[in-house]
Amino acid sequence: MYVGKIGYRIKKMNTLDEVHNIWEDVDKNQYVGDIIYQYVQELKSLNNQLETAKEPTILENIKTNMEETIKACIGLEIVYPNSIWKLKDAEVKFDMVKERYNERLYLIVKKSLEEYKLKMAQSISERERDLETESIFEQIQYIQGFIENSAKNYQDCIDSFIEFHDDVEDLFSSLMYNDLDIAEAFTIVLEKTTFKDYITDIAKLICDNELKKENIDSILKQFNIYNIKDIKLDLLDLLLSYINIVINTHIITEKERRNIETLKLYFRIKEGDFYKYRCNEIKFVCQKQFARLSRNNMDYSDELFWVGIQDMFDLSYSQLEKLSKK
Repeated sequence: MYVGKIGYRIKKMNTLDEVHNIWEDVDKNQYVGDIIYQYVQELKSLNNQLETAKEPTILENIKTNMEETIKACIGLEIVYPNSIWKLKDAEVKFDMVKERYNERLYLIVKKSLEEYKLKMAQSISERERDLETESIFEQIQYIQGFIENSAKNYQDCIDSFIEFHDDVEDLFSSLMYNDLDIAEAFTIVLEKTTFKDYITDIAKLICDNELKKENIDSILKQFNIYNIKDIKLDLLDLLLSYINIVINTHIITEKERRNIETLKLYFRIKEGDFYKYRCNEIKFVCQKQFARLSRNNMDYSDELFWVGIQDMFDLSYSQLEKLSKK
């Protein structure tokens, strides 16, 4: 118990020099060794948890705890190189934790996609298929945030994720094929609005039911655009043009919302992009929706309506609340 308490205190210290103040008359190498031993046991336990974690949030917390513990061991060994116990190859283990975190995150993505494929292969109703599709969209976008924010320096993990991201796109692309409504809507979009040439070419893919990753990549290459994120603002405007065409004729339907989700996936539109770059345009869309609901004597306080708006523009609850007040 005594060793454990000292170990805990050391983790909270601002500098390792404070160790000298509490261990003036003891064998410091002995005590430091005991603490490092406790840390090693903790790392073994955390490693087991890392191998069984199924949620990105839990995975992230475990990785953070492991890294902090390894750092504590490294710090103690630097100050007390003669301690009786050491975490061998600490720096190597530090990198191994990061690599394993990325592998585990990748496996979570893979498992989610494989489960989706199995369900799509079963004899389930159209409504169930729609629900599963919506679920996998949310999972992919959710996990993508962890990879971009926490593993952005580990290209292998990102490349692996992109492969599955592309697989998902291939699965979802059939949602829009033979959809005369979206093809017709984008034909009208091109008639009413002038875009940059590369955006016009991408819109024509939708009109012709030819929206595929390789076709988009071909257009980007033609215009020397190295990453689709470089034209994010143009793609946001294209999406908003489509949304405005829809709301000029009727209230946005569930099918149209799914089309919008599909397009966001193709265009790499992330949560927060609409609100950050096109907040005023979102307000305008909401106002038009409210007006049409009112004319139809429908209740725009309805929860399903607000959930639809929130999902379509990837709004947080607080952002949605601000828009609803306005």
